[in-house]
Amino acid sequence: MTEPEIVHLRNAITVAWSARRHGNHPFGAVLVDARGRRVLLRAENTVVMGRDLTGHAEMVRLASPRFRPRRWRLTLYASAEPCAIQ
Repeated sequence: MTEPEIVHLRNAITVAWSARRHGNHPFGAVLVDARGRRVLLRAENTVVMGRDLTGHAEMVRLASPRFRPRRWRLTLYASAEPCAIQ
């Protein structure tokens, strides 16, 4: 793992701690540009406080309106293994 990848993974873990402080399960995700240089989006789990069972951090649903998946090459870093129900 490269140093930038470790930084992004630690960033996802920091977001997970934020989710926990907000009363949610401790999961976080970070979406990074194709070069791995810029964080485009951070998302924390919102299942409990948002009362939404699909509020998983790794779903990063805020990304859909902003980025066209076929045109962007993005990397997702998550504080835990992404859920298989996606």
